[in-house]
Amino acid sequence: VDSTQDMLLTLAVLPVASLLWPVAPPTSSTASVVFVVPSAPDGTSPYGATSPEPSPSWRTVARHLAGRLPSFDERISASVIADDELMHNSVTNADLVLALGVGDDAEPSLRTMLERASPSACLTYWCGTDVSALAKVGPYRAGATGVNAALQTVLASAAPWGDVARGKRLSEQAALLLSRHSSEDTLYSIFFVLHAYALELNLVANTVNPTWEKGGLKNAQEFASMCTKCGPKIAAALTDPETKATIDLLNSCDMRDQVGSYRVIVSYETPQLEDFSLCILQQNNCFGCG
Repeated sequence: VDSTQDMLLTLAVLPVASLLWPVAPPTSSTASVVFVVPSAPDGTSPYGATSPEPSPSWRTVARHLAGRLPSFDERISASVIADDELMHNSVTNADLVLALGVGDDAEPSLRTMLERASPSACLTYWCGTDVSALAKVGPYRAGATGVNAALQTVLASAAPWGDVARGKRLSEQAALLLSRHSSEDTLYSIFFVLHAYALELNLVANTVNPTWEKGGLKNAQEFASMCTKCGPKIAAALTDPETKATIDLLNSCDMRDQVGSYRVIVSYETPQLEDFSLCILQQNNCFGCG
C-alpha cells in the first residue's frame, strides 16, 4: 500500500515540477544538418524574390544555407544530398533533416534514410504529400492520422509543457519561418530546432516571452523583475491603447523571430513602447540576456 501511495504521489508531483523548472538543455557538443533536395537541376524554388537571380534551384538554396550555417556556429556541420542519392548515401547520423521541394517518388528512400540517421527532427517544405507526412519534431508527427493524431492533440492540449506540445510548437514555428522564403528565416527555423534537441545556441537562447520551456519559476522571476524595476513604464505602455495593441502583437510571436518582431515594431512603435523596451531590455536587463 505504501509503495502504491508513493507512486501516486510521485505521479502527482512530477507534472507540477515540470511546470516549475525549465526544460533541460541539450548536451551535445556538435550538430549535424542534412538538406535533401530534388535531383532535377531545373526545379525552381520560391526563394530570392528580391534577388537579381530569383527562383534559384532547391539545390542552390540548400548549398547556400549549408555554407552559412557554420559561420553562425562552427559546431554546426551541414551537407546537401539529392533525392536520387538517398539510397546510396553514407549518412548514419543527423540531428535535423530538412527536405526542400522533394517529390513523393523519393518518399521510400527518404523514409529509409530517416530510419538509419534517426534525426531528432525532419522538416519538410514545398514537398509532396507523402514526403510531408514524414515530418516530425521530437515525438510530434505533423503527418499523424487517426488515433495517433487524436492522441497527439490530447497530449499537446493537456500537457503544454510536455514533449509533444513542444514539438508541435517548434513544427508550427518552422512552418511559419519557411513560408517566408528567405534564407535568414530558414536558418532560424533550423536554429530553433537544434537549440531544442542538439546543442545550446546563444543566438536563440534568450527570449522575453514567457514560455513553457523556461518553467514557472523563471517566468515569475522575470515578471517580478519587470514590475519592480520598470513599473511606471509598464503602466504607461499598457494604458495606452495603441501601445497595448502592439505589445499584444509582439506577445503573439516569438521575439527571437527577428523578422516578425521587427515588422511589428517598425509598423506600430510608439514612444511608450520605446520607453518600456529600453527599461526592461537595456537599462535593467530583466530577462538576463547575455
